[in-house]
Amino acid sequence: MHQTSQAFDAQVRVLECRNCGAPGTMQLVDGKFLCAYCNAVNLCILPSSPPAPTQGEPGDHAAAATSADPQAARLIEQQLINPKRIAWVRSEVAKPGTSLALDISANPPVDLASMATITSWTTWISTWLPALREHWLKALPAAGQSLTDAAIQHRIYWLALRLGQAYGIQARHVVKPEEIEDSQLRRRAVLETALQHLESTPYASVLRCHLSRAASHAGDLPSARVWLGRCPPDGDDLEVDGEIRIALAAIDATEGNLEGICQILEPGGDEVPFRSEELTLDALAYRIHAHEQLGHGAVAKQLLRSALKDFGFSRVFGRLRMERIAPRARHQLGLRIVFKWLAIPALVIAAVVTLIYMLG
Repeated sequence: MHQTSQAFDAQVRVLECRNCGAPGTMQLVDGKFLCAYCNAVNLCILPSSPPAPTQGEPGDHAAAATSADPQAARLIEQQLINPKRIAWVRSEVAKPGTSLALDISANPPVDLASMATITSWTTWISTWLPALREHWLKALPAAGQSLTDAAIQHRIYWLALRLGQAYGIQARHVVKPEEIEDSQLRRRAVLETALQHLESTPYASVLRCHLSRAASHAGDLPSARVWLGRCPPDGDDLEVDGEIRIALAAIDATEGNLEGICQILEPGGDEVPFRSEELTLDALAYRIHAHEQLGHGAVAKQLLRSALKDFGFSRVFGRLRMERIAPRARHQLGLRIVFKWLAIPALVIAAVVTLIYMLG
């Protein structure tokens, strides 16, 4: 289901060259790197190591672990399945009138709203990717410059996630291994470049979750756990909690830990709610996958029907394809597309025959 790639290796850093935009690899302790493409010297911000939580109350970060400790992800998982944590999530989701500050679908920068709607990734990439790159380069601060403007922080975050998604899609539409790796490296570079400028903000946790998910999809489970282990859940941020849950589900799906998916997304058979529509769809997709692979066919079909009802065919099918999960559901939905296209010529022929009959 997943190809192994080293593009998301958590033991090195991959940042964009400020001169040419190419991805550059450096060691974690280095403060600069020489671009292999244009020979420009790039200054970098060295990463910090956030503490990992112990099992307990939301926001309990008493015990620390090194940023390279893959077991930190397991400690986070233990906290997220704690009954008190689940109760906190349910109470927060039930509160009315709260915003979705970290949801890029619901909260794009005003001047980029026209680029936010995606009906076809292929069309979207060909239409908007060059413009997004231009906005991205303009938004990045100069070397050594601190970033404190909240609007610019959100702009960089939004652009990084959209560009990362676009490069991820590109990696699936090229054939040569070196082209796949190049697209993955560009995805990694844009996410980690944003991360170094947004380290002290809630955006950092979401960026790490996306790096973790990308590493899972690439088959690099050790790095997926390390990225997530650097991302302790914030007891005051429900959106971060949701992002971490989906990143954990991606790790569990890659390693075949189907019970783990159920434990993190539906403990005791009762689904964990999400405030974000996108995360709700992600969770449904992974729950369909888990029950399908566990042999719970009736449950998987019911979840698929619910997803189709709430989100529509295109979004559900696209999400399952993007995450590369639930092969039976994907096959079933793919057959619908085939039958739809086969039905069009038949309808045309029937209409022509009817017309001939009427004219005759």
